[in-house]
Order: sequence, then structure tokens, then C-alpha cells
Amino acid sequence: MKKFLLLFFSLALIFSCSKESNEPQKQIDENPIKINAIAPLQANKDRLIFAAEVLYLNDEKIESYGFVFLDEYGSFPEKEYVMSKALGPGKISFELPDFPSFDFNTVFGYYFFIKTDKQHYKSNIQKFQFSEITVNAQYSLQAKAGEEIVIKGDFEKLDNTYVLYDSYNMINEVAFTLKDKYTMSFIMPENYKHGETLNFILQRKQQTDLKSIGIASVKVLGEIFPPANYNMIVSDRLTLTGRSLSSGVQIIIGNRSVAYYNNLALQDLIFDQSGDSFQIGYFNGRDRVIFPEKIKLMRPLSTNFRLAESYAHPNTKAIVEGLTFDNYLFGYKASIGIQGTHILTTWDGIKSINIGNIKEGSYPIVIKSPFFDLVTESKVEVQNLKVTSINKDIGYRGDKFILKGNFLPSQSYFAFVGDAYSFVTVNKLGEATLINDNMIPGKLPVRVGYHKNGFPDYETQATDFFIETKKGEILDFYPKQAKIGDIIKVKGRGLYISSLLLGSTYIYNVLNVDDGFEFTIPYLMPKGKFYINIISSPTTDKVTSKQFIEII
Repeated sequence: MKKFLLLFFSLALIFSCSKESNEPQKQIDENPIKINAIAPLQANKDRLIFAAEVLYLNDEKIESYGFVFLDEYGSFPEKEYVMSKALGPGKISFELPDFPSFDFNTVFGYYFFIKTDKQHYKSNIQKFQFSEITVNAQYSLQAKAGEEIVIKGDFEKLDNTYVLYDSYNMINEVAFTLKDKYTMSFIMPENYKHGETLNFILQRKQQTDLKSIGIASVKVLGEIFPPANYNMIVSDRLTLTGRSLSSGVQIIIGNRSVAYYNNLALQDLIFDQSGDSFQIGYFNGRDRVIFPEKIKLMRPLSTNFRLAESYAHPNTKAIVEGLTFDNYLFGYKASIGIQGTHILTTWDGIKSINIGNIKEGSYPIVIKSPFFDLVTESKVEVQNLKVTSINKDIGYRGDKFILKGNFLPSQSYFAFVGDAYSFVTVNKLGEATLINDNMIPGKLPVRVGYHKNGFPDYETQATDFFIETKKGEILDFYPKQAKIGDIIKVKGRGLYISSLLLGSTYIYNVLNVDDGFEFTIPYLMPKGKFYINIISSPTTDKVTSKQFIEII
């Protein structure tokens, strides 16, 4: 029993240690909190608003925070104002509910504090004086560059010794106008980005004067100018300019809004929309502006299409020229007659169009897209393959026959003489050469054909013509007398060698040449006189030389 208890506690200890070692260790942020007191937003007989910046917070637990009000000469005790809202990084302000009596010549001060479970942080002391100027300050305004901002207050004491700045660092001056002793105005400056906040402060030109007056905090709004060109094609890029722009401004095009960027592909904005015109504008968080004109899609000319060749066969690809649909359309469907089709572009820019299983005739290409439909003025002439003549009707295997018909240089053709597949080469438009590959003597019908778009399927057409294939023959050979290892050169026509025999001895070393073939006398060949025999197939008669060769 003791052994069992010892084992149980040992296992528990092992699992407990294993679990503890797997838990991630949380790193403690030991960097100090950073805070900074800044000029008061208001300091007059009616309102006193302190301000500060929380620059950095660490992981310490905040117990309290706020401002401490004091004067330079200690005429009244420091007074602490504790705030209750949750604290985070950024600017923070606090309007005092009450404050001691004051005069305009006394220098006061305040600092911002944060008490944590570990330390008591204090900011710098921000000195200030109460101002004779009373302002109805605005802290949640929004404005575009160039807009007028009007501020109400008591500006009787505001004279030319004051300067208006657009930030607490008091670097950039902003011109202002006093319309009367209760109204001042200024123009929202440029060169700031959408979303930035400008804090406007009145300050005497001698910046050692502590009578700074916050009058407004204004969020910058971006503005997009109307496009320079409203007529575009799908492949164009949309370039928009404006003022105070950033990605916080939304471009409106059609029914879509996207973050501002100064160079956008038009097709990315309208790919799932329809119609050939689209509203264009922007939204900056306050203003939704739609320009009076719409983006208008340009159409290709209906005459801007032609076949590279004057006609095409059913179930083929035809090369087209002058076709610029890709620049104007995408996601479109094309058809010829009642057959759907595809317009293809190869890596080298050559465009072709699929011709379906269409009856002979002339057809326009019909393009249907979400943006507009188009019917080409030029038409596709579809012709079935036809052979109109053949230069001869008798010959040997391997002979060339000239065919006339509607052959196209861009198309590949073949023929059957009987059941024998034969190559066809196009010489020029309307003319082709057939190389007879039939080895069966006799008169057989000729069919011509081409591979369909769905290669290796093919299309064949019967013709009115026959080719009579004559039996092959050996015309001559030399030398007539040879020994082992010699090369024999044989001339003939219409020959196809499946097996070659010298007498009854098979010859394996055979080389085909233009007008016949060559072979080598094998080492085991006996001496004597032998005829040359050629077997083309099991169903054809062998071809035998008229003379014999003597092996010496």
C-alpha cells in the first residue's frame, strides 16, 4: 500500500511539472509610462480645460489618474482632480468644474499624473495664464482644405500681436480674419492628409507669453477632383487626383466603393457590374459627392474585324486580324450563328476564333457582355472542304498528286486513299499536294479531311476522285556481283518494305533513300545467285527483282 501511494504521488508530481513547463511565460513590460502636459485648450474667466498626452502605457495596474492644479507662487494649495474614464494612449482633456479666483497677470500651472500599483508618475508642469479672450471653442469639426471655419467668442482684446497656429508645436502660421468682435474665421490649410487632426491655437507672437488659446480641433477631410476624362475602355487605368488624399477616402464607381488609390484598373472596379456607364464620385466621411458626368465605356468599331483568310471550315480555328475586343470587354460570350465560340490569344499575340459545327454560310460574330452587345459588320464565311480536281489518277505509292479545292494555308489536312492515311501539304490558297501512302494495288476512292478543334477528332469529306495505285517494282540494282559486307543500292518505285529477303535469307540492315533503298550483304549469306524479294504486307503480293545478284 505504501508503494502504491508513493507511485501515485510521484506520477502526480511528474504530470504537474510537465504541465507547468508547457505554459508560456508572460513577459512583463518594464518600460516606464510616458506622459506629457500640453497647453490648455481653454483658459479664460468662463472655462479652464487642461490637456495632456499619454505617450506610452505599460502593464502596471492603474489605480488613479488626473490633473493637479497649482500656481507659480503657491498662493493656493495644489488641487487634485481625479478622472474616472478608462485611460488609453493619446490626447486627454479635462474641464475643471471650479477653479480659484484669478487675474490675468498671474502664472498658473498644472501637471498630469498616473498612480499605479508600483509607481506615481508625474508629467512636466505646463504653465499658463488666463486670457482676456473668451472663445466658444469647437473640438469636433471636419473640413476640407480651402473651406472657411468660423469661430464665435469675445475677440475684443484680439489684436495683431496674436498669431494662429495649426498645432501645439506652434510652427505653421494660419491667416485669420476678424469679421467683428464676436466672430473670427480662417481657411483650412492644405498639405495635410485625410484623417489627421489639426489643433488651432491663438498665441502671442512672443511665444514666452503663456496666454495660449485653443479655438478648434479639426479633422482633415480629403477631396477628389472630377476625372480629366470620362470616356474610357475596360483596359484603361483610372487615375484620380485631389487634395488631402489617403486611403481613408472612398472612391465611388457604379455601385462599388473602394479605398482611394491614384492608379486603379478600371476592370477591377466594374467586373461584376453591368451597363456601359457608371457614376463616379467619393465619400470622405462627411460628404458623398457624385460628379455630374458618368464614366462611359467606349465600344470597338464593328468594322474592326476580319479573317486573315477569306473563309474557314466548320470545326476549325480561324486566325483573325484587327480584333481588339480584349481591350474593350471581358467576361463576354461570343457566338457565330447559333454556336457559342471562343476568341483565343496565343503567347505571341495571334488571335483566333473557334468555328463550330456550322452549316455553310456567312455569319457575323455576336458579342454579348455585361456592358454592351456588339455585332460585327464583317462576316465569317464558312465553307465545307471541297476538292474540285486532281492532276492524275494513276501512280505508285509515294507519288505526289496535286489537288485543287478550297484548301487554306493556315489549316493542316490529310487524306485517305482507300483506308491508307496519306499526308497532304498545302502549296497555296486552293492547292495542295497529296502523297499517296497506299500500298494495295488497285483503284480506290479519295477522301480528304482535317483535325477538328477537339484534336485528335477529325472531319473527312468524300470526293469524286479515285487513285489507282500500281504495284511497286524494282527497276534496277548494283552491283550485280558482290561479296559479304558489300552495300547494294536498289532503285524502284512504289516500294514499301516490311521484310526484305535475298533469296530466302532475311536482310535486316536496310536504309531507305529517295529513289529506293540500300542494304548490306550479311556475313552469313552463302555464295550463289539470289533474287531480291520485298514483302509489304501479309495481304499484298511480294515484289521480286527481274535479275539476280551473285554472291562470290
